[in-house]
Amino acid sequence: MNSLLDPDLDTLLISRLTFFAGTVPQEERVINSREENIFFTFDMVSLRQINYCNDSTLNPEGEYMGREKQRKLKLWLMKLKNFISRNENTIIVVEGKRDKIALEKFGIDRVYALKGKGFHDFAQILSDEIKPQSIILITDFDPEGETIFQKLQKTFSRYNLPTDTSFREELRKTGIKFIEEIPKRIFK
Repeated sequence: MNSLLDPDLDTLLISRLTFFAGTVPQEERVINSREENIFFTFDMVSLRQINYCNDSTLNPEGEYMGREKQRKLKLWLMKLKNFISRNENTIIVVEGKRDKIALEKFGIDRVYALKGKGFHDFAQILSDEIKPQSIILITDFDPEGETIFQKLQKTFSRYNLPTDTSFREELRKTGIKFIEEIPKRIFK
């Protein structure tokens, strides 16, 4: 078996593999080395390693969010909540209603959803009625979210609405692609 790890850990994984091979009837298994947060997929017939992914990636079924990234996501939520609670004239702008609900589940308030409004109309409402000192932009990391992010930044600039993109960039490091996924990733 070709290994990406040292021989001592291989022995640990092989002993676990032997245990799992006898208990779960299927040809491929995902083995988790809890000590290292490393997942392996093995072909159980030849014990050949098929796939490897570490804490920063998803397992082959796309179900695992590494503990480190989950910890970063929780810290990000705490920072965002604390920042919003300390800065009364700061608001958060997200793409849609589900994104807004996802953040509100963690007690984060003053979240405004763009969905259904034009960029200029939305900026005008913010400028005339809400008058924020700062706007935290948090959009998805898919191509549509990136486009919306750029358009909002340009539009808000025209209306002299200061934007903060630091929270969005920090969120990118957690591996989240869609804002509405945050509760699902935290409550697993």
